Amino acid sequence: MLLESSRSVVWDVSTPATVRERMSGLRGIDELGPDAALLIPRCRSVHTFGMRFTIVVAFLDADMCVVAVKRMPPGRFALPRLRVRHVLECADGADIWPGDRFYEIQVPPTLPVTFHSPFLNSTTLVPPEPQSPPHQ
Repeated sequence: MLLESSRSVVWDVSTPATVRERMSGLRGIDELGPDAALLIPRCRSVHTFGMRFTIVVAFLDADMCVVAVKRMPPGRFALPRLRVRHVLECADGADIWPGDRFYEIQVPPTLPVTFHSPFLNSTTLVPPEPQSPPHQ
């Protein structure tokens, strides 16, 4: 999924598909690209135990607006925050500020989308959805 901030920064965002991916988050990843992030829906706090690098965590409200931003080195825990509904984990130095808002960018279904999944450690090609034949 692609997200664009209110300051026109585009992020390549992965979302955990399983409970296991959600629980492990970015653990086991060696590095995160400068424009890559992990969005954890319905999450109010995170930890960096077992992580190999420092991350920036953006706490988002229900409207995908940044409520708070915290830099978290490995081995830290962020307490739950009021109004937070989602968490966006980004590389250290990410250009995110409280008040920024994120919008999903809609990719036309006829174009294949290539993205890097931190969970698969490979590049995944998402094929376009099949088009129905025109009615005659």
